[in-house]
Amino acid sequence: MSNKREAEHNDKAKTADSSKEEGKSIEEKVLIDKAELDKLKAFTKDAEDYKDKYLRAQAEIDNIRKRFNKEKEEYVKFANEDLLSELLYVIDNFDRAMEHINGTQKVENVIEGIKMIQKEFHRILEARGIERIEALGKEFDPTLHDAVEHVEADEDKDHKIVEEVQAGYMLNGRLLRPAIVKVGKKK
Repeated sequence: MSNKREAEHNDKAKTADSSKEEGKSIEEKVLIDKAELDKLKAFTKDAEDYKDKYLRAQAEIDNIRKRFNKEKEEYVKFANEDLLSELLYVIDNFDRAMEHINGTQKVENVIEGIKMIQKEFHRILEARGIERIEALGKEFDPTLHDAVEHVEADEDKDHKIVEEVQAGYMLNGRLLRPAIVKVGKKK
């Protein structure tokens, strides 16, 4: 009977061990040698390092993007600073001309001064890539001209610009503003 009891006792112990094993997670049940465990720990550490580097790089990209947007806003805000600075000299000259008009200056001198101011203003615009569209006497081109009226004209002026109402301008080869014109139409 002692054999029978021993067998029952062993069966109960095995059942208790197997129920303990069932309660354990897979990580607890897997047995690996120390070298394998060390490799896994090293891989885990590397993965954590890579994750940290990734998060830092992502944060740096966000900071660069924010800095770029801020610099872009500043650039747009002050992009015309040089042009406006030059235009202040033109305004100063107009102010001086107005002072002379109120004084005892001759009208011819004031007119000459205004012509000089106009010339300076056009020079500043040309230096910035703005050029006037020559329209008068040219063939009407709807990509450069805006016709507001057709005027009866001789046959040689048919479809040609006979009057410029408002000047048109190009900026570095791109249309900035079309010339507003009157176009000749044969009688």
